[in-house]
Amino acid sequence: MIADRIEGKWIDLFAEVFARCKVAAEEPCAVLSESQSRALNVQLAELALQKLGARPFHVVVPTPRQSAPVPIRSTGASTALQGLGPAIGALAAASFVADCTVEGLMHAPELPQILKGGARVLYISDEHPDVLERLAPSPADEQKVRAGMRLLKNARRMHVTSPAGTELEISVEGATVGGVWGYTEKPGTLSHWPGGLCLAFPRARSVNGALVLAPGDLNLTFKRYLESAVRLRIENDYVTAIEGAGLDAELMREYFAAWDDREAYAVSHVGWGTNPRARWEALALYDRRDVNGTEQRAFAGNFLYSTGANEVAGRHTLGHFDLPLRRCTVALDGVVVVQEGKLLAAVSDGIHGSVSDPRYSVVGSTYPLDSRQLALIELVESLGPRFAERAERYDREASFPHENYADLRAAGLLGLCVPEKFGGRGADLRTYSIVSATLGKYCGATALTYNMHACSMLWPGALSDDLDMTTAQRAEHDRHRAIHYQRVIRDGAIYAQPFSEGSAAAAGRAPFGTTAARVRGGWSINGKKIFASLSGAAHYYGVLCTE
Repeated sequence: MIADRIEGKWIDLFAEVFARCKVAAEEPCAVLSESQSRALNVQLAELALQKLGARPFHVVVPTPRQSAPVPIRSTGASTALQGLGPAIGALAAASFVADCTVEGLMHAPELPQILKGGARVLYISDEHPDVLERLAPSPADEQKVRAGMRLLKNARRMHVTSPAGTELEISVEGATVGGVWGYTEKPGTLSHWPGGLCLAFPRARSVNGALVLAPGDLNLTFKRYLESAVRLRIENDYVTAIEGAGLDAELMREYFAAWDDREAYAVSHVGWGTNPRARWEALALYDRRDVNGTEQRAFAGNFLYSTGANEVAGRHTLGHFDLPLRRCTVALDGVVVVQEGKLLAAVSDGIHGSVSDPRYSVVGSTYPLDSRQLALIELVESLGPRFAERAERYDREASFPHENYADLRAAGLLGLCVPEKFGGRGADLRTYSIVSATLGKYCGATALTYNMHACSMLWPGALSDDLDMTTAQRAEHDRHRAIHYQRVIRDGAIYAQPFSEGSAAAAGRAPFGTTAARVRGGWSINGKKIFASLSGAAHYYGVLCTE
């Protein structure tokens, strides 16, 4: 057990974090606590504010009597204030509030009144300072979280998978997106320390599938590492089945049922952690009273699924589970942002807009990249080392890069230029060019042949969408291309385009010599093509002809 003793280093630590919140000399600052608050943190908050020259005052309220049928843990919805007007007024009058309540004001009903006065609120998680010390926030944390928030705000759907069997489809269109990085400078806002979270609160009827907690994943409401698998079946936001034969599943079933409240089974928020200093195993190294589990919520590359209150969906309940999982893959609109529990660098580095990192050298140091392009480059970069290892052998043997295509297929890149409405990634010509150039850094043969497949998807896709067609022509075109796109998305098919005839046709200066004539039951193709990239490896060939 760690002693609850005031240490000079912790006064300095609290002062550094408050300074990031722009606490200034002579500024009136409130320290909010309740009778069950961690006294050490309350004292450190006061001493740190005094060190900064601020003028701290305390708002202390009794911890209310329990009203729930089971213990309440980690809800973020403190009931300490109980609507007490004078206390709320005092907090609203302060320009900075150090929130030392047990549960925190994040979802408390009194928070809007406090923020309306312009207060900056920092919830200091109910953790021992020994935990907080390792997780002191920095501007780099803010960059990571903001990059993730931009991705979430621009996304329409989230897809989550894991080796244990998680398969979740989440609509994030219209969701409220939030993020915390451990400090706040802006009046009328709240953050919490430790930080490092990107979150979305989905609208109603947005989440479906299965969430599988594997041994080693966490149930933070219980502060417990799972020892046996638990499968949650989720339909239109609600957990409809809790499957598992072990104690972990049994405890969850009993806790859910004890609330006798259907809303306790519904999704609250989803997201991922971004804090590279957070340690998954740390929960095992502290007494339970010394931790609140915020560190594992913020663990970089986790997937966090939480049940309980969700104002966006119009649901209110005190029942709550925080369930961080490792080794998940999280994709937004088909673009991977977390791959097997690892935060991709475009997100972890907080990169957005123009970049000078050598990983993006194919586009130059001042080329503006959007979040989707950044994530796609990171995906290709994750495949690149394997491609580079094989490149010399393919060249020496004059063999086709079948293994690289298997990797492209598994990464969903065969559908890069397939429109989103047909299940693809919907990349335009510019985005495709960036991806192809990145591939070319590692294996020229793969990039060259991939060009023909990708163009086979672009021509009936984004390029044809710009052509003038009648309504009937457009409908017929959609029917035809849907057949081909499904072969790619469903079956992983590769397409080639034989068009070279050794004449001016390839340059568009003459009609193709190969002809297509309608005959009973189909078409008669007559002509000669001199070569086609992907010959022998493609599953389908789109032959360019003159009718």
